[in-house]
Amino acid sequence: MKKNIYIKQQNHTKLYILPKDQIVFESNLKEHNIPFYSDQNIQPYTDTGIRYFVLDSDRYKIDQLLKDKEIIASTETIPSYDYRDQKKIGTISIIVVSIVIILTLIILYL
Repeated sequence: MKKNIYIKQQNHTKLYILPKDQIVFESNLKEHNIPFYSDQNIQPYTDTGIRYFVLDSDRYKIDQLLKDKEIIASTETIPSYDYRDQKKIGTISIIVVSIVIILTLIILYL
């Protein structure tokens, strides 16, 4: 991967992308020829997101890309959280609890 460290020397924006969206995000940036720099190798924790530096001049393209691909991005001042994951966990929890209740009722009445 070509290092575009010059981006840090220009007017840039820092975006944090969740690790699960990293491949989709990077492949779309490359597909649209949008230069970016990621310092993932020196970033101590990536649980809040992988830090990307992008030029301010490409912000409109990146906003469209994020909307089209439904990628959750955050900045240093505006943290975000992917609530879709919590919805999935809640649905699975309800299903498991329902199955346990049904099995308990079946065992009690046999």
